[in-house]
Amino acid sequence: MKARFVHRCTHVIDKQKTIEFYEKALGFHVVRESGPADGSWTNTFMESDACPFQLELTWNRGRTEPYDNGGRDQHIAFVVD
Repeated sequence: MKARFVHRCTHVIDKQKTIEFYEKALGFHVVRESGPADGSWTNTFMESDACPFQLELTWNRGRTEPYDNGGRDQHIAFVVD
């Protein structure tokens, strides 16, 4: 079986600061964003030409407490044949 690592999900409190960090520190850029029309959450995907996988930044409106990034809803994604 062939498998390829696609992305890792991380929950963020300040989406814009997180995007700016990955842009400046690692050269990543936003490639797509999804979420409901009410804007209650977004999934922002970032990638870099120098890196073979993406970051998925999940943001939830109103969240002020730090996440347990390693908790129940974290994931890494793979594509398999």
